[in-house]
Amino acid sequence: MKALDEPICIVHLPPPKELPMKPHRPSDPNQLGKHIADLVHGDVRDPKPSPRQKAALARAAKLTPRQRSEIARKAANARWHPPS
Repeated sequence: MKALDEPICIVHLPPPKELPMKPHRPSDPNQLGKHIADLVHGDVRDPKPSPRQKAALARAAKLTPRQRSEIARKAANARWHPPS
């Protein structure tokens, strides 16, 4: 057992190379309301999509309606009929 006087080793990991960009959202309710109204009217735009979002959109665009339906069916079955 270690004595309380000994330092504790804490491992510091480097941050991930690519952090997702969070859109700026004001914390004040009045400013948040104005920000949302500006977004709706097109006065302010959210930041560009991340590479992961771009890949998801590209994949979705390539799927046929039948493939999308099959994916949705599997997802619904997994949600409402989980394996025992």
